[in-house]
Amino acid sequence: MNEINLSRYLAAIYRQTKKEWNTQHNQSNLGATQTDILMFALRNPHQIQKDIARRMAIDPSLLTRDLKFLEKEGLIVRTSNDESRAYYIDLTSKGIQYAKTIGSEMEQWWQAFFASHPEINQQLFTEQLKLVYEAFNADK
Repeated sequence: MNEINLSRYLAAIYRQTKKEWNTQHNQSNLGATQTDILMFALRNPHQIQKDIARRMAIDPSLLTRDLKFLEKEGLIVRTSNDESRAYYIDLTSKGIQYAKTIGSEMEQWWQAFFASHPEINQQLFTEQLKLVYEAFNADK
């Protein structure tokens, strides 16, 4: 296997899905990473900001900038951890609703993609990507 091609494919898949998302939702003032953060927070409530950065592989300073924006938009709340300088991140009710809508729309997008590409085994593809993700996060 050519690892350079693997990296190229993974990066291109991610960029293409975000490009499609932004094209379909150009009325939203949220960027692709910000929608990713909302989706992550929906599935992983009350996480410490540092753990979100690590698990999403986002630079901590860029995450802080995006979280401040999402907080200003009323989509998340950041609460201080009394034991450290860390912040817990949770969605507001508006954020939960928005994240659920995003999730539903992304699910429909992927279903349409796999329906138009029956040569790709969706279950196998998803399982293999999940294993790669879990391997990256196993030792952290």
